[in-house]
Amino acid sequence: MSGATGLQWVAVVPVKALATAKSRLDRCSDSRRRALAGAFAADTVAALGAVERVRAVVVVCTDLSLASTLTGPKVALLDEPSPGGLNEAAAAGVGWASVHHGDAGVAVFPADLPALQPHDVDAALRLAELHGRTVLGDREGVGTTMLAGLPGHPPRPRFGTGSLARHRADGAVVVDPAGLDRAARDVDTDQHLAEVQSLGVGVATRRVLDGA
Repeated sequence: MSGATGLQWVAVVPVKALATAKSRLDRCSDSRRRALAGAFAADTVAALGAVERVRAVVVVCTDLSLASTLTGPKVALLDEPSPGGLNEAAAAGVGWASVHHGDAGVAVFPADLPALQPHDVDAALRLAELHGRTVLGDREGVGTTMLAGLPGHPPRPRFGTGSLARHRADGAVVVDPAGLDRAARDVDTDQHLAEVQSLGVGVATRRVLDGA
């Protein structure tokens, strides 16, 4: 499929409640873990909202205190469907985008990409324009850090353990991760947190790490 020059996008960000987020950050206290999870989400949403070709950022979250901090001129807030879960939340955002922005591509991003920069998003979306559905794997080549679909080809969330293989089996084309280290570095473990700090993190995450 040829590239869709000038295509606009809707970014969908499903966000877990702080009480249960980032439970694998073993070296963090509960309060620091919650603070980091909120900061990761804030930096992810900020990076997406700063991209010109991203028309809207749909945040799907049931945690009202957290959702109230994830704001911006492009941000639309949706309640997580009940019964919820990551895939259900992502699907709700995709459905909203299809109804309200049917002429745009839709890309789902996890809420734990604190090193993400606008130019990383732009580069990933340009690759996503080349196929109906695409997926960007995490740095381990196991999980998913972007699941995208062009207009008429909405992404079908299959997140969870081994999601990259499931998305690929469902027809999403795996994009070349070269040059997309920040976009591919989600944070689940203490090792991931160390790696993301070496890549450079956003303002909210840096504030928490510095103890401000």
